[in-house]
Amino acid sequence: QGESNIRRWIIENDWLEAIVALPLNMFYNTGIATYVWVLSNRKPEHRRGKVQLIDATGWHRPLRKNLGKKNCELGEEDIQRICDTFLAFEESEQSKIFDNAAFGYWKVTVERPLRLMVDLSPDQCRRFRVVCHDADEEPLANAIDRVATVLGAGPHRDFNRFMEAVAEDASERRVKMTAKRKTLLRTGLASRDETAEPVIKKIHKRGTEADPLRGRFEATVNGRSAVVEYEPDTDLRDTEQIPLQEEGGIEAFLRREVLPYAADAWYQSDSVRTGYEISFTRYFYKPQPMRSLEEIGADILALERETEGLLDELPMVREPPTEYGKPRIYVDTSVIGGCHDDEYREQSMKLFAAFRQGEARMLLSGITLDELADAPPLVRQETSTVPPEHTELLATSREAEELADAYISAGAMGEANLNDALHIALATLAKADVLVSWNFRHMVNWRRIRVCNEVNRENGYSAIDIRSPEEVVHD
Repeated sequence: QGESNIRRWIIENDWLEAIVALPLNMFYNTGIATYVWVLSNRKPEHRRGKVQLIDATGWHRPLRKNLGKKNCELGEEDIQRICDTFLAFEESEQSKIFDNAAFGYWKVTVERPLRLMVDLSPDQCRRFRVVCHDADEEPLANAIDRVATVLGAGPHRDFNRFMEAVAEDASERRVKMTAKRKTLLRTGLASRDETAEPVIKKIHKRGTEADPLRGRFEATVNGRSAVVEYEPDTDLRDTEQIPLQEEGGIEAFLRREVLPYAADAWYQSDSVRTGYEISFTRYFYKPQPMRSLEEIGADILALERETEGLLDELPMVREPPTEYGKPRIYVDTSVIGGCHDDEYREQSMKLFAAFRQGEARMLLSGITLDELADAPPLVRQETSTVPPEHTELLATSREAEELADAYISAGAMGEANLNDALHIALATLAKADVLVSWNFRHMVNWRRIRVCNEVNRENGYSAIDIRSPEEVVHD
């Protein structure tokens, strides 16, 4: 992105001396965070290769009368304090010093193999013949009928073997297997199946070394050992943001954070991009200390004494539950996309039916809407099928960003998964009854949920329940 490239150009040329975070609400009509970048192409020796971050958000004086959103200003002593901190170039509670590379990351595309299953039952062959008729490809339908008599109805979970049988039949009858016909077989006949064999894209020459992390796998082809590349499944494609200072580099990160959850994953070394981002909340966030058990116990006893007898004074009238008593369910992008995915469609659509009928309220965040911006139109339109009165929109806040950074600092997930952490933080702050996701790797994961709820408890927030739609939807 453009902003990342600008940051990269400045930092890699070692022009950035410091960044100063100014107090919030310093300007008349905006409440966004404001930062001053101190740039120089003649950095002194002791600052070379370093960047100083100064948190001046607490250094200000209040205005006697607010001007719009502006409620504070920098006094002379505040300005002097910022200058003194900059010139001292020392670590303190409000000053942190980092290597330039600490803000950099590699953006890595992670692939997983396409796995296809073929059903050659009579019903499926008839449906495929209709597809071929519409595409004016009757010879291909005839070939599939013949292959079905040889291989049987299936299901066949080795698409490579199936394609060999089709190619052999086509060769005998001089039917050319064009790219169009191969595409028809994948889209009109085959379907994704996690238990199927990976689809082979390329067989390397003898002598090529296997390197699974870079997509070169050992496999048996026609009874012989070979090194192959698999066809990537675009639906399973993911990106990871890996710090430049990651010990062991990209491969060590993937072995620790990716392979335990997706053993067949690899990355495209030629697609690695370098970027830079700077998050003040990550470095200056201070978790609120928990109160002692004695203080909490004293408060509970005081409340019990204060409320004693109040319930007896209330009339025992039972009113029907209102709309606001219905479950409030935070949905992430995977659930919305699941409405158009063969594997997840049924349960995702049931959940959206509950939203449309008013049986539950859908909580949507700005993060979710941003992620949907690059989705196909059909996926983007799914949220608009839910009436506005059954929808709540959640805005991202500094409190959510700080809580998300706390999750990352506690090891619930890596820095590359900031958006996942923000989803959990926003659902927590909104006091959602449940966060629903199909992201089993980073969110619907008991270990990560446990760590996130430990952070919530330490910071005085309620625990968040994270489930898959399958667990939430009831017939």
